[in-house]
Amino acid sequence: MDKVIVEVGDGTTFFFPFGRWLATDEEDGKIVRETPAATEDSQTYLPEVNYVVKVKTGDRWGAGTDANVYIQIFGDKGKSDKKLLDNAQNNFERAKEDVFAVRAVDLGTLTKISIGHDNSGFSAGWFLENISIHSEKENKTYHFFCGNWLATDEGDGLIEREIAASDEHGKTCLPLVTYRLSILTGDRFGAGTDANVKVTLYGTNGDSGERIVDPKGNSFERAKTDIVGIQAVDLGKLTKLRIGHDNSGVGPAWFLDKVIVENEANKEKTFFLCGKWLATDEEDSLIVRELPASDVDGVACLPMKDYDISVVTGDRWGAGTDANVYICIFGTKGDSGKHFLSNKRNNFERNQTDVFRL
Repeated sequence: MDKVIVEVGDGTTFFFPFGRWLATDEEDGKIVRETPAATEDSQTYLPEVNYVVKVKTGDRWGAGTDANVYIQIFGDKGKSDKKLLDNAQNNFERAKEDVFAVRAVDLGTLTKISIGHDNSGFSAGWFLENISIHSEKENKTYHFFCGNWLATDEGDGLIEREIAASDEHGKTCLPLVTYRLSILTGDRFGAGTDANVKVTLYGTNGDSGERIVDPKGNSFERAKTDIVGIQAVDLGKLTKLRIGHDNSGVGPAWFLDKVIVENEANKEKTFFLCGKWLATDEEDSLIVRELPASDVDGVACLPMKDYDISVVTGDRWGAGTDANVYICIFGTKGDSGKHFLSNKRNNFERNQTDVFRL
Protein backbone atom coordinates (compact mmCIF):
# COMPACT_ATOMS: atom_id res chain seq x y z
CA MET A 1 0.00 0.00 0.00
CA ASP A 2 1.30 3.42 -0.96
CA LYS A 3 -0.82 5.81 1.13
CA VAL A 4 -4.25 6.70 2.48
CA ILE A 5 -5.86 10.14 2.22
CA VAL A 6 -8.74 11.09 4.54
CA GLU A 7 -10.94 14.10 3.74
CA VAL A 8 -13.22 15.33 6.53
CA GLY A 9 -16.55 17.00 5.87
CA ASP A 10 -15.19 20.40 6.98
CA GLY A 11 -12.56 20.36 4.20
CA THR A 12 -9.62 19.20 6.31
CA THR A 13 -7.35 16.62 4.65
CA PHE A 14 -4.99 14.19 6.38
CA PHE A 15 -2.34 12.02 4.75
CA PHE A 16 -1.13 8.62 5.96
CA PRO A 17 1.99 7.52 4.03
CA PHE A 18 2.82 3.80 4.12
CA GLY A 19 4.89 2.66 1.15
CA ARG A 20 5.07 -0.87 2.58
CA TRP A 21 3.68 -4.34 2.03
CA LEU A 22 0.80 -5.75 4.02
CA ALA A 23 1.61 -9.39 3.36
CA THR A 24 2.57 -12.49 5.31
CA ASP A 25 5.30 -13.32 2.77
CA GLU A 26 6.85 -9.85 2.35
CA GLU A 27 9.09 -7.71 4.61
CA ASP A 28 8.13 -8.35 8.29
CA GLY A 29 5.03 -10.44 7.51
CA LYS A 30 2.54 -7.94 8.96
CA ILE A 31 -0.93 -7.52 7.42
CA VAL A 32 -1.99 -4.72 9.81
CA ARG A 33 -0.06 -1.45 10.13
CA GLU A 34 -0.41 1.73 12.20
CA THR A 35 0.90 5.03 10.87
CA PRO A 36 0.66 8.60 12.21
CA ALA A 37 -1.22 11.35 10.38
CA ALA A 38 1.04 13.56 8.27
CA THR A 39 1.07 16.58 6.00
CA GLU A 40 1.12 16.14 2.22
CA ASP A 41 4.94 16.17 2.30
CA SER A 42 4.96 13.35 4.91
CA GLN A 43 5.74 15.45 8.01
CA THR A 44 4.01 13.60 10.87
CA TYR A 45 1.90 15.36 13.50
CA LEU A 46 2.86 12.86 16.20
CA PRO A 47 6.17 10.99 16.39
CA GLU A 48 6.46 7.26 16.91
CA VAL A 49 7.78 6.28 20.33
CA ASN A 50 9.59 3.22 21.66
CA TYR A 51 8.10 1.68 24.80
CA VAL A 52 9.94 -0.94 26.85
CA VAL A 53 7.40 -3.30 28.42
CA LYS A 54 8.46 -5.49 31.36
CA VAL A 55 6.02 -8.22 32.41
CA LYS A 56 6.39 -10.05 35.74
CA THR A 57 4.65 -13.41 36.16
CA GLY A 58 3.70 -14.32 39.74
CA ASP A 59 5.53 -16.82 41.93
CA ARG A 60 2.92 -19.50 42.58
CA TRP A 61 2.11 -22.95 41.28
CA GLY A 62 0.79 -22.91 37.71
CA ALA A 63 1.38 -19.16 37.31
CA GLY A 64 2.94 -19.39 33.84
CA THR A 65 1.07 -19.59 30.54
CA ASP A 66 1.63 -20.94 27.04
CA ALA A 67 -1.13 -18.77 25.58
CA ASN A 68 -0.56 -15.81 23.24
CA VAL A 69 -0.43 -12.65 25.37
CA TYR A 70 -1.32 -9.23 24.00
CA ILE A 71 -1.33 -5.69 25.37
CA GLN A 72 -3.05 -2.43 24.46
CA ILE A 73 -1.63 0.81 25.87
CA PHE A 74 -3.77 3.90 26.51
CA GLY A 75 -2.65 7.49 27.00
CA ASP A 76 -4.08 11.00 26.95
CA LYS A 77 -3.27 11.24 23.21
CA GLY A 78 -4.90 7.97 22.21
CA LYS A 79 -4.21 4.25 22.31
CA SER A 80 -2.09 1.66 20.56
CA ASP A 81 -3.57 -1.26 18.71
CA LYS A 82 -3.37 -4.66 20.39
CA LYS A 83 0.25 -5.78 20.38
CA LEU A 84 1.27 -9.43 20.64
CA LEU A 85 4.04 -9.77 23.23
CA ASP A 86 6.58 -12.06 21.59
CA ASN A 87 10.37 -11.87 21.66
CA ALA A 88 11.27 -15.41 20.51
CA GLN A 89 11.97 -16.46 24.12
CA ASN A 90 10.13 -18.89 26.40
CA ASN A 91 8.03 -16.18 28.00
CA PHE A 92 5.58 -15.92 30.89
CA GLU A 93 7.09 -18.59 33.12
CA ARG A 94 6.60 -18.67 36.90
CA ALA A 95 8.42 -15.84 38.78
CA LYS A 96 10.04 -14.64 35.55
CA GLU A 97 10.28 -11.12 34.12
CA ASP A 98 10.05 -10.78 30.34
CA VAL A 99 11.02 -7.69 28.35
CA PHE A 100 9.45 -6.57 25.08
CA ALA A 101 9.87 -3.62 22.72
CA VAL A 102 6.65 -1.94 21.58
CA ARG A 103 6.60 0.89 19.05
CA ALA A 104 3.53 3.09 18.70
CA VAL A 105 2.44 6.60 17.83
CA ASP A 106 3.14 8.91 20.80
CA LEU A 107 0.41 8.17 23.36
CA GLY A 108 1.29 11.04 25.70
CA THR A 109 0.89 10.44 29.43
CA LEU A 110 -0.03 6.78 29.92
CA THR A 111 -3.29 6.18 31.80
CA LYS A 112 -4.04 2.45 31.61
CA ILE A 113 -3.45 -0.83 29.80
CA SER A 114 -5.55 -3.75 28.67
CA ILE A 115 -3.71 -7.05 29.04
CA GLY A 116 -5.00 -10.48 28.10
CA HIS A 117 -4.42 -13.76 26.30
CA ASP A 118 -6.23 -16.04 23.84
CA ASN A 119 -6.58 -18.99 26.24
CA SER A 120 -4.67 -21.24 23.84
CA GLY A 121 -2.16 -23.97 24.53
CA PHE A 122 -1.70 -26.33 27.45
CA SER A 123 -2.14 -24.66 30.85
CA ALA A 124 -3.41 -21.31 29.53
CA GLY A 125 -4.20 -19.78 32.94
CA TRP A 126 -1.77 -17.03 33.94
CA PHE A 127 -1.06 -15.21 37.20
CA LEU A 128 0.15 -11.71 36.34
CA GLU A 129 2.04 -9.90 39.08
CA ASN A 130 2.77 -6.52 37.48
CA ILE A 131 3.83 -4.66 34.36
CA SER A 132 6.06 -1.63 33.93
CA ILE A 133 6.29 0.47 30.76
CA HIS A 134 9.16 2.85 30.10
CA SER A 135 8.61 5.64 27.58
CA GLU A 136 11.91 6.45 25.91
CA LYS A 137 10.55 9.83 24.76
CA GLU A 138 9.61 10.93 28.30
CA ASN A 139 12.31 8.88 30.05
CA LYS A 140 9.57 7.91 32.47
CA THR A 141 8.37 4.56 33.81
CA TYR A 142 4.70 3.75 34.46
CA HIS A 143 3.60 0.93 36.75
CA PHE A 144 0.58 -1.36 36.43
CA PHE A 145 -0.10 -3.63 39.40
CA CYS A 146 -2.30 -6.69 38.88
CA GLY A 147 -1.77 -9.56 41.35
CA ASN A 148 -4.57 -11.56 39.72
CA TRP A 149 -5.25 -14.60 37.61
CA LEU A 150 -6.11 -14.29 33.93
CA ALA A 151 -7.76 -17.70 33.72
CA THR A 152 -11.17 -19.17 32.98
CA ASP A 153 -10.86 -21.58 35.92
CA GLU A 154 -9.44 -19.24 38.57
CA GLY A 155 -10.80 -16.20 40.43
CA ASP A 156 -13.46 -14.33 38.45
CA GLY A 157 -12.75 -16.22 35.20
CA LEU A 158 -11.48 -13.21 33.24
CA ILE A 159 -8.65 -13.64 30.71
CA GLU A 160 -8.39 -9.90 29.95
CA ARG A 161 -7.96 -7.12 32.49
CA GLU A 162 -7.83 -3.34 32.45
CA ILE A 163 -5.24 -1.87 34.81
CA ALA A 164 -4.83 1.81 35.70
CA ALA A 165 -1.39 3.43 35.64
CA SER A 166 0.10 4.13 39.05
CA ASP A 167 3.29 5.34 40.65
CA GLU A 168 5.84 2.90 42.07
CA HIS A 169 3.94 2.87 45.39
CA GLY A 170 0.68 1.75 43.77
CA LYS A 171 -1.20 5.07 43.83
CA THR A 172 -3.38 5.14 40.70
CA CYS A 173 -4.04 8.23 38.60
CA LEU A 174 -7.63 7.20 37.77
CA PRO A 175 -10.07 5.11 39.85
CA LEU A 176 -11.96 2.04 38.67
CA VAL A 177 -15.64 2.70 37.96
CA THR A 178 -18.54 0.32 37.37
CA TYR A 179 -20.88 1.32 34.56
CA ARG A 180 -24.37 -0.17 34.58
CA LEU A 181 -25.74 -0.66 31.06
CA SER A 182 -29.48 -1.03 30.44
CA ILE A 183 -29.85 -2.37 26.89
CA LEU A 184 -33.36 -2.06 25.46
CA THR A 185 -34.37 -4.27 22.54
CA GLY A 186 -37.15 -2.83 20.36
CA ASP A 187 -40.77 -3.97 20.32
CA ARG A 188 -41.24 -5.30 16.80
CA PHE A 189 -41.39 -8.66 15.07
CA GLY A 190 -37.99 -10.41 15.02
CA ALA A 191 -36.34 -7.71 17.13
CA GLY A 192 -34.40 -10.10 19.38
CA THR A 193 -31.02 -11.65 18.61
CA ASP A 194 -29.15 -14.86 19.38
CA ALA A 195 -25.80 -13.34 18.37
CA ASN A 196 -22.94 -12.41 20.69
CA VAL A 197 -23.14 -8.69 21.53
CA LYS A 198 -20.10 -6.47 22.08
CA VAL A 199 -19.88 -2.90 23.34
CA THR A 200 -17.26 -0.16 23.75
CA LEU A 201 -17.77 2.94 25.91
CA TYR A 202 -15.96 6.19 25.07
CA GLY A 203 -15.34 9.19 27.30
CA THR A 204 -13.09 12.19 27.76
CA ASN A 205 -10.50 9.93 29.49
CA GLY A 206 -10.41 7.27 26.78
CA ASP A 207 -12.40 4.12 26.10
CA SER A 208 -13.23 0.85 27.81
CA GLY A 209 -11.99 -1.40 25.05
CA GLU A 210 -14.35 -3.86 23.39
CA ARG A 211 -16.31 -5.91 25.93
CA ILE A 212 -18.50 -8.95 25.36
CA VAL A 213 -21.94 -8.33 26.86
CA ASP A 214 -23.29 -11.51 28.43
CA PRO A 215 -26.35 -11.02 30.64
CA LYS A 216 -27.59 -14.07 32.50
CA GLY A 217 -30.59 -15.91 31.08
CA ASN A 218 -32.29 -15.58 27.70
CA SER A 219 -31.04 -12.15 26.70
CA PHE A 220 -31.80 -9.57 24.00
CA GLU A 221 -35.41 -10.64 23.46
CA ARG A 222 -38.15 -8.47 21.93
CA ALA A 223 -39.22 -5.54 24.18
CA LYS A 224 -36.86 -6.69 26.92
CA THR A 225 -34.29 -4.73 28.94
CA ASP A 226 -31.01 -6.47 29.76
CA ILE A 227 -28.78 -5.05 32.50
CA VAL A 228 -25.03 -5.67 32.65
CA GLY A 229 -22.11 -4.12 34.50
CA ILE A 230 -18.79 -3.07 32.97
CA GLN A 231 -15.84 -2.15 35.16
CA ALA A 232 -13.32 0.23 33.62
CA VAL A 233 -10.82 2.90 34.55
CA ASP A 234 -12.80 6.16 34.95
CA LEU A 235 -13.74 7.28 31.43
CA GLY A 236 -14.74 10.80 32.44
CA LYS A 237 -17.73 12.30 30.65
CA LEU A 238 -19.16 9.71 28.26
CA THR A 239 -19.20 10.82 24.62
CA LYS A 240 -20.24 7.83 22.52
CA LEU A 241 -20.91 4.10 22.51
CA ARG A 242 -20.14 1.47 19.91
CA ILE A 243 -22.33 -1.61 19.95
CA GLY A 244 -22.63 -4.56 17.61
CA HIS A 245 -22.80 -8.33 17.29
CA ASP A 246 -21.02 -11.16 15.46
CA ASN A 247 -24.01 -12.20 13.31
CA SER A 248 -23.98 -15.69 14.82
CA GLY A 249 -26.87 -17.92 15.87
CA VAL A 250 -30.18 -18.85 14.26
CA GLY A 251 -31.67 -15.33 14.40
CA PRO A 252 -28.84 -12.78 14.56
CA ALA A 253 -30.79 -9.72 13.33
CA TRP A 254 -31.37 -7.28 16.19
CA PHE A 255 -33.48 -4.13 16.55
CA LEU A 256 -31.84 -2.01 19.24
CA ASP A 257 -33.98 0.72 20.78
CA LYS A 258 -31.44 2.41 23.06
CA VAL A 259 -28.79 1.97 25.75
CA ILE A 260 -28.79 3.81 29.08
CA VAL A 261 -25.47 3.91 30.95
CA GLU A 262 -25.29 4.79 34.64
CA ASN A 263 -22.03 5.62 36.38
CA GLU A 264 -22.46 3.83 39.72
CA ALA A 265 -19.98 6.18 41.42
CA ASN A 266 -21.84 9.45 40.75
CA LYS A 267 -25.21 8.03 39.51
CA GLU A 268 -24.98 10.09 36.31
CA LYS A 269 -27.01 8.64 33.43
CA THR A 270 -26.12 8.97 29.75
CA PHE A 271 -28.45 7.99 26.92
CA PHE A 272 -27.48 6.41 23.59
CA LEU A 273 -30.44 6.35 21.21
CA CYS A 274 -30.51 3.91 18.31
CA GLY A 275 -33.94 2.85 16.98
CA LYS A 276 -32.35 0.87 14.14
CA TRP A 277 -31.63 -2.66 13.00
CA LEU A 278 -28.25 -4.25 13.44
CA ALA A 279 -28.73 -6.80 10.67
CA THR A 280 -27.19 -7.75 7.34
CA ASP A 281 -30.65 -8.05 5.74
CA GLU A 282 -32.30 -4.88 7.08
CA GLU A 283 -31.90 -1.13 6.35
CA ASP A 284 -28.20 -0.35 5.66
CA SER A 285 -26.97 -3.89 6.54
CA LEU A 286 -24.76 -2.69 9.42
CA ILE A 287 -24.26 -4.97 12.43
CA VAL A 288 -22.13 -2.45 14.35
CA ARG A 289 -23.33 1.07 15.17
CA GLU A 290 -21.76 4.08 16.81
CA LEU A 291 -24.16 6.11 18.96
CA PRO A 292 -23.39 9.63 20.26
CA ALA A 293 -24.13 10.38 23.89
CA SER A 294 -27.27 12.41 24.47
CA ASP A 295 -29.48 13.70 27.22
CA VAL A 296 -32.87 12.22 28.05
CA ASP A 297 -34.44 14.33 25.26
CA GLY A 298 -32.09 12.91 22.63
CA VAL A 299 -29.86 15.99 22.16
CA ALA A 300 -26.46 14.60 21.10
CA CYS A 301 -23.21 16.01 22.51
CA LEU A 302 -21.10 15.07 19.45
CA PRO A 303 -22.14 15.52 15.79
CA MET A 304 -21.72 12.75 13.21
CA LYS A 305 -19.33 13.49 10.31
CA ASP A 306 -18.64 11.97 6.91
CA TYR A 307 -15.07 10.98 6.04
CA ASP A 308 -13.94 10.41 2.43
CA ILE A 309 -11.12 7.86 2.27
CA SER A 310 -8.78 7.63 -0.74
CA VAL A 311 -6.59 4.51 -0.76
CA VAL A 312 -3.63 4.47 -3.16
CA THR A 313 -2.23 1.04 -4.04
CA GLY A 314 1.45 1.01 -5.02
CA ASP A 315 2.80 0.61 -8.55
CA ARG A 316 4.75 -2.65 -8.39
CA TRP A 317 4.21 -6.24 -9.46
CA GLY A 318 1.70 -8.03 -7.25
CA ALA A 319 0.79 -4.86 -5.31
CA GLY A 320 -2.99 -5.39 -5.48
CA THR A 321 -5.06 -7.55 -3.16
CA ASP A 322 -8.34 -9.48 -3.20
CA ALA A 323 -8.50 -9.59 0.62
CA ASN A 324 -11.11 -7.78 2.72
CA VAL A 325 -9.53 -4.45 3.71
CA TYR A 326 -10.53 -2.48 6.80
CA ILE A 327 -9.51 0.82 8.35
CA CYS A 328 -9.68 2.37 11.82
CA ILE A 329 -9.19 6.14 12.16
CA PHE A 330 -7.90 7.62 15.43
CA GLY A 331 -8.36 11.21 16.61
CA THR A 332 -8.29 13.30 19.78
CA LYS A 333 -11.91 12.32 20.52
CA GLY A 334 -11.49 8.57 20.05
CA ASP A 335 -11.48 6.17 17.13
CA SER A 336 -13.86 5.15 14.38
CA GLY A 337 -13.73 1.41 14.98
CA LYS A 338 -12.97 -1.04 12.19
CA HIS A 339 -14.75 -0.27 8.92
CA PHE A 340 -14.44 -2.58 5.93
CA LEU A 341 -13.72 -0.67 2.72
CA SER A 342 -16.17 -1.75 0.04
CA ASN A 343 -17.93 0.13 -2.76
CA LYS A 344 -18.93 -2.69 -5.17
CA ARG A 345 -15.95 -2.01 -7.46
CA ASN A 346 -12.83 -4.06 -8.16
CA ASN A 347 -10.76 -2.29 -5.52
CA PHE A 348 -7.12 -2.34 -4.47
CA GLU A 349 -5.58 -3.03 -7.87
CA ARG A 350 -2.01 -2.05 -8.78
CA ASN A 351 -1.46 1.71 -9.17
CA GLN A 352 -5.15 2.42 -8.49
CA THR A 353 -6.85 4.95 -6.20
CA ASP A 354 -10.09 3.80 -4.55
CA VAL A 355 -12.46 6.18 -2.75
CA PHE A 356 -14.79 5.25 0.11
CA ARG A 357 -17.10 7.19 2.44
CA LEU A 358 -17.43 6.49 6.17
